[in-house]
Amino acid sequence: MSKYIGFQIRDPNNKASVDIRKNKTIDVRGQILTALRNVNYKVRTVNGIATEVGVSNDAIQDLLTKDSLLAESVKLMPFKSKDGQYLYMDRTRYSKETSLSEKFVDLFATIRAGDK
Repeated sequence: MSKYIGFQIRDPNNKASVDIRKNKTIDVRGQILTALRNVNYKVRTVNGIATEVGVSNDAIQDLLTKDSLLAESVKLMPFKSKDGQYLYMDRTRYSKETSLSEKFVDLFATIRAGDK
């Protein structure tokens, strides 16, 4: 019997709540990274990732905040979208594509967050 991880996703076919098993988490993790590497978007919201991957916003949020392997590959941006949603970016893309001014803002936002 497989062990379950601690959250559920919505099955996009029937909208029923289903448990994600560890092997499914690997697949969803890869789909999240693919969504973050989509060249049509520089940064992504949880909702945008969830829509592309086909799982609930809660499942994406849980993985982004609790999955240690994703944490190594995903960057939480120091600013939010116009409607107040957190923005995420692939770390490799961040290092290659962000401007010096964006990295400067990020540096001070990170230092300030560490002071709290």
